[in-house]
Amino acid sequence: MTGIVDDILESTDEILSIRDDIGAIKHEIFILTRVWDGEERGSGTPTDTIEQILPTPYLVDLSHSLRLREGGSIKQGDLLLKTISRQSYPNESDIDCTVDSKLQEKYYYIDERFYEVINVKR
Repeated sequence: MTGIVDDILESTDEILSIRDDIGAIKHEIFILTRVWDGEERGSGTPTDTIEQILPTPYLVDLSHSLRLREGGSIKQGDLLLKTISRQSYPNESDIDCTVDSKLQEKYYYIDERFYEVINVKR
């Protein structure tokens, strides 16, 4: 027998997609994977592929936050992504941009800028 929590969990992506469906997102968020054809990162010609993160997570821009103090993992000027779907991205490795190849790089691509992942918290 399933409960209301199980029913809601099954509908999580649909609930999170409401902002996408009605056009209420301010920033499209992508994971950009860059593969180099040389012998190491930065050598040769890169090939980029991008994958949009859907449903679109909520973006918190901490550029002008006066509440943050330097020294923690989150600093003034960082971007914080919230509500990344665990159903669409069940593993931390899906969103933390780690790579196993010396020819590959991964970044978040937001508003035509590249961002490195500092920390992932589930």
